[in-house]
Amino acid sequence: MKTLLMAGMMALFIPAGGFSKDSPAPALHVAVFEQSGVAPEVLEDAIAIARETFHKAGIETDWSVCRSTENLSGRCEPPCASVTLSLMLEPKAVPPGHAGEPKGKILGFALREPSGRPLPVAYVFYGTVSRVTGSIGKNAALALGCTLAHEIAHLMGLDHSPSGVMHAFIDDQDLRLVAAGLGFRPDQIKVLRAGLPVLLATLPVPLRR
Repeated sequence: MKTLLMAGMMALFIPAGGFSKDSPAPALHVAVFEQSGVAPEVLEDAIAIARETFHKAGIETDWSVCRSTENLSGRCEPPCASVTLSLMLEPKAVPPGHAGEPKGKILGFALREPSGRPLPVAYVFYGTVSRVTGSIGKNAALALGCTLAHEIAHLMGLDHSPSGVMHAFIDDQDLRLVAAGLGFRPDQIKVLRAGLPVLLATLPVPLRR
């Protein structure tokens, strides 16, 4: 069974887990606004998978998680001003403009300006990820990590591909590639590395909720 994996440009990077003193300074900061109810351990594992996927491509990422339930005002502000990308982790939804997509199978989507320029924001729907991966007996953290990496990579210039992280439909083969550290092809890694400086130089001020 295959599940539609839409590109999500609303990925938020917020540090989760931290880095040792000997680790290289992260080049990309991500803040995850968690409002889906995902178990903390599942999200922690998913972030570790996404981080490792980018690490294998030569890109270091720094992640943090902000849970709306921890803020009585219902607002979830980034913990620091250095956040570059934002990812909204929601239960489930079908975004406006995607009425033609298979309902209940959209795992996430990326935002773009009318000009096509990526915005620093993506959405991922954990309820859909969990339900679909559960139906094929796959680990939810692995699928969520793959989806997070997918949406972030869209922000860095990658389009869909026949397999791996950027496959438009998540399936067994894609998850096996990610688990083996082969989520991105060599040509995609070149695009990611070339696009990172441009991304960091052109991104607008991080969004606030």
